[in-house]
Amino acid sequence: RENLNLDDTLAHYLTDGRGETLLVNGEQRHVTGYMKEFLFQPEQARTPIRNLSGGERARLMLARIMAKPSNLLILDEPTN
Repeated sequence: RENLNLDDTLAHYLTDGRGETLLVNGEQRHVTGYMKEFLFQPEQARTPIRNLSGGERARLMLARIMAKPSNLLILDEPTN
């Protein structure tokens, strides 16, 4: 989390400053629609990262990771 630029907005962070869309699984997606999948409200797109709680920052970082092509397995409560 220390690598986050707290002055960036959520939309800027997710799109790497490339506008209003991002590429997810080879498909162009509008940033606010993608944010909804990670429980962010569309009006938060212009919110600076500094205004987010720790959990929201973690979700934002997860959203960015999930938008990039990768070979990744996420386990939720793997010990259960």
